[in-house]
Amino acid sequence: SLLMRMSATVCIAGLCSSESGRRGICEVQPDAFPRLVGLIEDEHEGLRAHGFSALANLCENEDAAVRLAERGVGLKTMAAILDVVRRKSRMPEGCPKLLVNMTRIDLGRKAVLKGEEGSAAGALAQHLNDLIDAFEASREKPGDPLAWLALFFENMSQEKEVAQLLCNLHSGKHGFLLLRVAKGLAGSNPDRQLGAAGAIKNCCFYPEMHEH
Repeated sequence: SLLMRMSATVCIAGLCSSESGRRGICEVQPDAFPRLVGLIEDEHEGLRAHGFSALANLCENEDAAVRLAERGVGLKTMAAILDVVRRKSRMPEGCPKLLVNMTRIDLGRKAVLKGEEGSAAGALAQHLNDLIDAFEASREKPGDPLAWLALFFENMSQEKEVAQLLCNLHSGKHGFLLLRVAKGLAGSNPDRQLGAAGAIKNCCFYPEMHEH
């Protein structure tokens, strides 16, 4: 029943919030990860929301983060965020955090940058403008639900291709992308401040971008 599945997912989210719980989930046999990924693809919105929270906490474990990255969870989460923005519905609390945690690791960043196998261009290059549009609009919403994306931009700017996209004066529909992220320095949200400072720092590692 839906009630039973919701209750079980809440229990899983609780287990994922502790180090021993995360370790236990990583070690359990048969492998639980395919079914865990299925939580964020469920047709029920409430169950998906708990699933995002569970996986966001689970990938605090390095092994879990790698196994989730191998199953394309970063791409699935980015697609979910863009879908919520397009539908103007409520953003699941764990969604932005999961995207941030997935891109802390090299494999997660590479997967988001590359996109789906066979796609003509990288997923992030296609969607960066939309993500930054949503990131800026989030400032005006209660609780600033997409403030965590600042840390996602910081993580992704470690990749030279993303730093180039952020620093290209002509890559954004609404202006210089890095400058739009950097506005967080002037605000009071600590996640936006940290992400903006980190993204600028990472872009500064490439001398050819200094002029921009």
